[in-house]
Amino acid sequence: MLVAVGIVLGGAMAASTLDGAAAGADAQQRVCDRAARGSGNDSAAGTLARPFRTIHRLLAVLRPGEVGCLVGGTFVEDVAISAGGRRGARTVLRSAPGTRARIDGYVIVRQSASYLTISHLAVDGRNATPPTVQVHGDAVILRSLDITNRHKPGRSFDGMCVLAGAGFEIDAANTARDLVVETSRVHDCGDDAHEHGIYLESTRNAVVRDSYIYDNPGYGITMYPDAQGTVVSGNVIDGNGRGNITFGGEKAGKEYRSDYASSRNRVVHNVISNARSRYNVESFFPSLMPVGNTVVRNCLWGAPWGNFGYTDGYSRSGNIEAPPLYVDRERKDFRLRRASRCWPLGPGAPR
Repeated sequence: MLVAVGIVLGGAMAASTLDGAAAGADAQQRVCDRAARGSGNDSAAGTLARPFRTIHRLLAVLRPGEVGCLVGGTFVEDVAISAGGRRGARTVLRSAPGTRARIDGYVIVRQSASYLTISHLAVDGRNATPPTVQVHGDAVILRSLDITNRHKPGRSFDGMCVLAGAGFEIDAANTARDLVVETSRVHDCGDDAHEHGIYLESTRNAVVRDSYIYDNPGYGITMYPDAQGTVVSGNVIDGNGRGNITFGGEKAGKEYRSDYASSRNRVVHNVISNARSRYNVESFFPSLMPVGNTVVRNCLWGAPWGNFGYTDGYSRSGNIEAPPLYVDRERKDFRLRRASRCWPLGPGAPR
């Protein structure tokens, strides 16, 4: 009887395991309308069972509202996205559930690609010539990404990790509207003070939230010269080289043809710490004066020149100046100890 029961139970467990695996595969198939894998074939059907080989081929067949999945591994290619979704039918590029894919190259979202989500991927621009992730399209979401180029050497500006709205004077459609960067890590980008973690060059209503932006030799986040209506909320911004956050503008005849002033940008509920030079928060406005930039209810600590500098370009209220007490900053574990006066600010903080 014991043996028989053992056989019956063993069979039931095996069947349950197989059923679970089949259910998981079915669910994954439902999540992934099309798929690519490094061992696939671009002449295949593009299903999980018969995936494409390249992201380029995957993107060519995705329709608005569909999900394209990368099934683990590293894709060594530059990714230019020219088509997205539409309102109510967002297109998604992501790792297949249960896997984590990496793109070894750059990602550029062209102005023609709006209502697009890129999620649950690693993007490494070390071997790419331009900035790692560039956004020109509207309503783009960058979610749960790890973005770096491991301090790529080269010309200034080429080593930035996220660049939004570049070339807006050449074509106004390059301004990125309603960009969201969330639950991501943006770090170790470039090798000089002109190369930033997140560079909002010309944006409207961008949101950067619940993310970790650290160890970039330029600014962690720069809003220059034409970032309007940004919300930077619930992040850890730590150890960036030129400073952690700056609001900026420019006067005509320098880098730009016209005068600009980044305005109505809000920095709230962040932990902003250990800038390697200058200030944790500062501003630069040589011509037009901005309107409505605010730094409210953040925790700041540890910049060489102080937490706030060049304050004409923003107002401050309700901020805490105290050491964050990270669990293990050296290992990039930026969770806060309960004894921290910064708790519960940062990613996941109630707002």
